[in-house]
Amino acid sequence: MIRGAQHNLHIEYSLFQNNWWLAVEDHWIGYYPGSLFSSVSSDPANTTLAGGSDDIRFYGEVFNSETTLTTTDMGSGEFASAGYGRAGYILNMTYRDIHNVSRPYNGVFNDSDSTRYSHEAHLLSGTSRGSYVFLGGPGAGGKVGA
Repeated sequence: MIRGAQHNLHIEYSLFQNNWWLAVEDHWIGYYPGSLFSSVSSDPANTTLAGGSDDIRFYGEVFNSETTLTTTDMGSGEFASAGYGRAGYILNMTYRDIHNVSRPYNGVFNDSDSTRYSHEAHLLSGTSRGSYVFLGGPGAGGKVGA
């Protein structure tokens, strides 16, 4: 809904006792066993994230199980340039480094099809929103706000 109520959801992963715990709205709801991320092997097929990860991504996604292009809106269906109150957003994007220090996200974004979806990144903004991004688009239907 365009200009509808905006809702924030706090999601966090944190390494605790060698497991990656997931919290939603400050409630710890489960974890991924650390063993999934701790095996290093000379065979790339048997190496987990412990073998090296140098990429963190924040993104929006619209899923379609059909063979045709989806007409599903991302967010309200407005493109990212519509900004706050119209486009979807992710605020205060951070990650924890290997020393467990929280760092602002300063990575990359891309659009799989900029005629259907877009992003507008404001990394290291220096505002209360921290590193943030607007996301959105109308999908293959191409009609914003339909």
